[in-house]
Amino acid sequence: SCEVNVPFSVLQRWLHRWGIDTRKSGLPSKLIRCDDGHSVRSCAERMIDNWLYHNSIVHQTGIVIEGIDKQFRCDFKVDDTYIEYWGLLNAKTEIGRIYTEKMKEKLQLYHDNKLSLISILPKDNFKLKLAPLLIQSRVQTQLGDYA
Repeated sequence: SCEVNVPFSVLQRWLHRWGIDTRKSGLPSKLIRCDDGHSVRSCAERMIDNWLYHNSIVHQTGIVIEGIDKQFRCDFKVDDTYIEYWGLLNAKTEIGRIYTEKMKEKLQLYHDNKLSLISILPKDNFKLKLAPLLIQSRVQTQLGDYA
């Protein structure tokens, strides 16, 4: 792997030059459209959303995490389970440092409020992490036929 240490301001200027708007945090603000019409912020989130959709798992994206004072949004929510994809966790930049701090704060909020969370890291096989949701969905579908 090749690692280049580029100042944050240079990265922002480069992104702007190529027509990529950035939010205050410096992260790209362009959203990516999923097969079900949802909009997400990364290709990895798109893969997760499309997998949920194509496996008929009803889900929401980018909603405010319930029951906490601070305004945080989750990547996905299925029933009462929140799903977070921590894509910038190991970024060795200022953005990565800010992202890691925010991630730790969000994890603490999930823990303190006893919220169900599935954390997915870039190295994870997200399909294995989400398999319990697929099983739960299939069981609910089968039981629905007999209710």
